[in-house]
This record gives sequence, structure tokens and C-alpha cells, in this order.
Amino acid sequence: MTVPLPPLSPRLAAIASLVPVGSVAADVGAGHGLLAAHLVASGRCPRVVVVDRSRDELAASATLPGLSHRLGDGLAPVDPEDRVDTVIIAGMGGAAIAGILARRPEPLTVSRFILQPQTEAALVRKRLAGAGLALVDERLVRDGARFYVVLVATPGPPPEPVRFPGLTAEDVHAAGPVLLLRRPAELTVAWERQRARLSKIARRGGGDAALARAERIVSYLAASAPGG
Repeated sequence: MTVPLPPLSPRLAAIASLVPVGSVAADVGAGHGLLAAHLVASGRCPRVVVVDRSRDELAASATLPGLSHRLGDGLAPVDPEDRVDTVIIAGMGGAAIAGILARRPEPLTVSRFILQPQTEAALVRKRLAGAGLALVDERLVRDGARFYVVLVATPGPPPEPVRFPGLTAEDVHAAGPVLLLRRPAELTVAWERQRARLSKIARRGGGDAALARAERIVSYLAASAPGG
């Protein structure tokens, strides 16, 4: 008898929706393994390689036919024979994700990277080109009281940069070029909230540059909105 899996959170559900049907995935830093288990149980992925640095996390993660558990750091435990074509790196800081991408083994032929940084999404966007990857998609997901960015990158040269009037290159890295082009309603809410948070910090004597960036982004979104 199959034990029903707990439902995915909005953050993990968004990641799962970006995994191509029929792909073989590697979930790096998978922790409890719930996402990997859902990918296999739903039939979206025939196989998922679950990678984590913690023996305890691997021992506690779900065990289903189609799941392979590997102990190790980053993509090092993934073999070319696994034929992984989609890599998921979620729930880590941006610097950790950028490091994993930079250190990925050359023999792996991965066609899609799905990245969900908990912090420093701008750093991940900036480092993609140096890792030989191009940003092709972005999602902004509201999960409880937080907003999470999910990035999709593929091997290849970066696309031509898009100019956004009034925004610097650093502003675009912070807000996300694809999100700025699509302007989902959540993006304005997220940056208005960020501006309010940074305003409190600035009143205590810090964060002026970050506040100025948030104000530029909010102004751009307001001006470029339909009817703005």
C-alpha cells in the first residue's frame, strides 16, 4: 500500500512545475526529499537522484522506486551514467548555489538548472554567465509571509541585456530581467514590502543604497504598469 505524500508547499510546487515531464532530475541539497518523492510519485520524472551532505537527512528522506540517494557535496555525487538532464538546487543561499554551479563536473550534460536561492538571488543571476549558463525563466512565488524567486537557466551564452529606463544593471540583477519584462503583480508587492523594510533600516542610519534601489524599482514598476 502506498503511503500518501504530504502536499507540496507553494514554493516546492512552483519548482516541480518547471521540471520537464519525462526528465531525469537531480535534487541537490534535497533535505527531506519531499520534492523528489513527488516528482517520481506523480510520474513527472522516471528517476530522481537525491543528493545531500547530511547522512541524517538522506536517511529521513522518502524512499520510492525511482529515487537514488547520494551522500556528498553539490553535483560531485552525480555520475554521467545517471543521465541527469535537469538539476534542482533549492533552499540554499545564493553564494552556495553559485559555488555549486561553478564547481559542477564537466562530464555532466545537463540541459536545465532550476535554482531557488533563499538569499542573494542577484548574486546567482550575476554568476550565471561565468558558469556558462543563460537565464531563461523566472518565477516569483508567495509562500506564507515570504516571496521566493525561482530561476531557470540553460547552458549557453547570456541573452542580450534588456534596457529598463531608470534602472541600473545592479537594479536589474536584483529584481530579475524576466520578472521585470513580465511584471507579475507579486513583483510590485514584494518590492513595496522591501522598500518599507529598508525605510525602517535607513531611519536607523543604514541601508541608503539598498533603499534607493528599491525606490527605483518600485517607481519603474508603477510607471510601466498598464495605465501607469
